[in-house]
Amino acid sequence: MDSADFDALEDAARARMSPASFAFCAAGADDEITAAENCLAWRRLRLRPRMLREVVEIDTGATVLGARATMPIMVAPSGRHRLFHPEGEIATARGAAAAEAIFVLATNATEKLEDVAAQRGGAAHWFQLYLSDAPSPRC
Repeated sequence: MDSADFDALEDAARARMSPASFAFCAAGADDEITAAENCLAWRRLRLRPRMLREVVEIDTGATVLGARATMPIMVAPSGRHRLFHPEGEIATARGAAAAEAIFVLATNATEKLEDVAAQRGGAAHWFQLYLSDAPSPRC
């Protein structure tokens, strides 16, 4: 399967996942306007080939908030990974570390922070913290 064929990837995911897991993954928040705009943006994206360029030294790395990554890709925080894999965020963190990608663990993760961090080795990892919307105590 061609990895550029996102519709085929979505069909393959739908065939392999439970209906509830796929619905969670495919859904957007509230009125899903952003989810629809993201799909449209991917469809407008075109790669520009650059032929006959010097390619002896290529560096796809980037530094993000002081963390060096070998490529400008990071795994954004998303929770409930056990809906998609039995090892949850542990498997995602391990895969991101193998790719030397920055990984961000979500507040609503299904695995313990310490267990996920143990999979990262020396690779950069962050934590997304959502504070409770409980009222602040008065002074």
